[in-house]
Amino acid sequence: MSIQDEIREAREQNRLNIPAKRLMEKLRPIPSNVNDLQHRWFWELLQNASDYNDSVDVGLEVYEDRLIFMHNGNPFRPSDAENLIAPDSGKDSDELREQDMIGQFGTGFISTHVVSPIVKVEGVMKSERETDQYLKFHFTLNRTAYDDKEALKISIPKTSKELDESIKPITYQPGEFYTKFTYDLNTSLPNIDSKEVVKEGLKYIADVLPYTLAFMPKIKSVTIHNSNTDRIAYTNRIFKPQSSDDSKSVIVNVFEFEHLFDSILLRLFNKNDAQLVIRVENNRIIPYPNGITKLFCSLPMIGTEAFSFPLVLNSKKFVPHLERDGISLTVNDTENRTILEDAVIAHSQALETLSEERIENWSCLVKWPTASFKTEQERAWYKTEVIDKIKATYLATKIVKTTDDWIKLDDTIIPYAPQDAYSEEDLLNYYDLVCPLRSESLPKNADYLNWNRNLDFSIFPGLRYSLEDFVKELSELGSLEQIIAAETTNYSWFNMVLNFVLQKDPDLLDKYAIIPNRLGNFVRRKDSIYWNNDVDSSLFEVYRLMTKEDFEEILVHPEINIANLLEGKREKTTRDLAKAIDDSFSEYQGNKQAPNFLKALRLTFQWARESDLPEKELKEHFKWFASHRPQLFLETFNENDRDKAFSIVQSGKLASLSKLAESSLTNEDINSMVAIGNSGVNINKMSELANLSKTAGIDEVLESARDLAREEEERVFKQEIGENVEQILNNVFKRELPSYEASLDRKRDYDILIRNKLHPLNQYFIELKSIKENNTEPIKMGIHQARKAKDNPNNYALLLIRRPPENSITEEYLRNNIICNYQIGKDVISEVDKSRVVDEIVKSMDSIKLKIKDPSMKVHIRQEYIDPLGKDFEELKTKIHEAIK
Repeated sequence: MSIQDEIREAREQNRLNIPAKRLMEKLRPIPSNVNDLQHRWFWELLQNASDYNDSVDVGLEVYEDRLIFMHNGNPFRPSDAENLIAPDSGKDSDELREQDMIGQFGTGFISTHVVSPIVKVEGVMKSERETDQYLKFHFTLNRTAYDDKEALKISIPKTSKELDESIKPITYQPGEFYTKFTYDLNTSLPNIDSKEVVKEGLKYIADVLPYTLAFMPKIKSVTIHNSNTDRIAYTNRIFKPQSSDDSKSVIVNVFEFEHLFDSILLRLFNKNDAQLVIRVENNRIIPYPNGITKLFCSLPMIGTEAFSFPLVLNSKKFVPHLERDGISLTVNDTENRTILEDAVIAHSQALETLSEERIENWSCLVKWPTASFKTEQERAWYKTEVIDKIKATYLATKIVKTTDDWIKLDDTIIPYAPQDAYSEEDLLNYYDLVCPLRSESLPKNADYLNWNRNLDFSIFPGLRYSLEDFVKELSELGSLEQIIAAETTNYSWFNMVLNFVLQKDPDLLDKYAIIPNRLGNFVRRKDSIYWNNDVDSSLFEVYRLMTKEDFEEILVHPEINIANLLEGKREKTTRDLAKAIDDSFSEYQGNKQAPNFLKALRLTFQWARESDLPEKELKEHFKWFASHRPQLFLETFNENDRDKAFSIVQSGKLASLSKLAESSLTNEDINSMVAIGNSGVNINKMSELANLSKTAGIDEVLESARDLAREEEERVFKQEIGENVEQILNNVFKRELPSYEASLDRKRDYDILIRNKLHPLNQYFIELKSIKENNTEPIKMGIHQARKAKDNPNNYALLLIRRPPENSITEEYLRNNIICNYQIGKDVISEVDKSRVVDEIVKSMDSIKLKIKDPSMKVHIRQEYIDPLGKDFEELKTKIHEAIK
């Protein structure tokens, strides 16, 4: 070999060094980057098809042993074909931008060898100098020696020779699919499964391609054909984008063969070079596919899936990293920063437009990762100029749909628990507990879990509504009645609240007062609060009179039934209450003739007399009281009263008068009895009283007399003004609820019947009771009335009216003085159940049975129950309407 041959050989080797080195540099990392590249290969091919054509259709054919990518775009230039064989930097970035190109032919194409190192390239080449000269060509790229520079150098001239030998003239037909890249799926680079790479890439194409087509107007269609493989679920699918006239949306129609399979509406929002895209369907925002890149430079920038921006953002002016896997935002990256600033404005426009259109499901857009940048400088700029501004826009916009309305995100609360602390079922249960009190601030049920999952509470801490927030809010209401008064809540709901708190964070019960005592006031679990173990409530008044405190304050409300609510065995019995009363008597230093002391003393004597407890047990309940009973009795007398007492003892009438003295009868009661006896009141009733006295004690006789007096007053009241009440109700209904009418029925179980004239079976019952102006006595409700109320808990009301002067009643008087109880049907349940037991005893035909002398029964309603009742006539009208509409 001559020196000239050596020079030529050296020159040829140097000429091949650069492309071989470039090939090796690009091929060697492929096995290590297969996770990214398996999603990237299709877009590299699509990019090349777009860059070199003004309008192009693309096809992808999937076979068991090969993959074919094809398009019907412009012919190759000679330099393009050569650059595939021996890649070099065919175009610099400025030239790419001037020609509206995304990438560069050759270098990006090398990454598609993740599919296969063997690719057959077919196409048509057009001379750049000769007009209408078209040549058909093909060659095979074999990069199996991907990390061997010398082998790659040998492959370059070999492939060039194959190209030269394949060239043949052709009559060119525009629109034909001349350009094809066929990948051999039976050959892979080391540790890569080509068929799995294709499978993963196809999944990503299905999700991301519609969004990509919105940014690539040059691509007119993409057809994917599956030839009986398991890599995709369909056989033939065509994606065709269709832009709107105003460029504000793109519809990507997806066809199965020739039949429309799906129509994807993508709304576009632009500001200068920034373009945002949101998919909308059936008036709802559709979430982005999992794993979609957040940034597009026309094509998806693989690696930006975790970029901290809520919407997909596209810009052809982005300056990406060399590997197109992200962007930098340093002070020197002014172009990228400008695009992000414009994107913030476009984002505000998107929220304003879609919120005005009442588009739903915004929760899927508030999910975006925490910003992550290489430098603190970038992070600080991005937080101030992007995240903070987007956050402010979200908070100020009505994008949350409640059950009844739309509210701003800033006015929303999201029932929240730390990640993994609650199951999905727990979260839904928590939501259901919060809803009755805060429905106006909650997203509707169907959207709640999405808001909870997607919101970054480090960005929106004010929306977080923890269990502690809920419990604190309940405690600030102060009492159970404040909560149960709401139509959306009840005792069952409150029990569920307590049980949930007990299960999830029991320490909150010690920190905040939300356990209701018997009076309905809230206390903490660590306070003095006890279960009521059958405490005799008739002693409560004695305790109040002696201590000026209420024993019910330390007893759990009777409607609360959470077994483990209190730690340990914390309960109070009648014995505990009796001891507290006994201690108060022993420690009493006040006036023994004070009204409260005397009343407490009388009630204690009465309780001891009426109790079923044996004498020994009574003395154990009231140890001090029992041993000091005579002394207590004498200390209540003044000197004059002691003389009178001595006279009574001398008279021999002590036994009879002691019954009178120990009864609950007052002087007013006795005077009332005298008045009845002298006023010509129904003689039959008096006879009944006389007969009763033969078998009953004096207490029972006097109590019956008082009942007769009250019943006579009730009868007179109802006779004189009952019809007037009926007429008032009818006038109101005629004016405001014309389909309803009232009638005075005076059945034994109700007084007034209200019915819906259009639906006569829809009825509402009213029991009318009159009371004195300063009434302190219990209201007595006949057992038949109580049973009717229990059987119709939502259609029965007890109405109390203070007797007006001269029994004249007007609509204004009725509105201002009526006292309404709509809960009576639920509140008398236990007493009605007790009455059934008495009925069974009375009706028993057993040979040996319990004998009850007077089985007539009434439900006594104490004044403490009546005082809190409402006086709202409008509410009565509403309750009736809700029950029988």
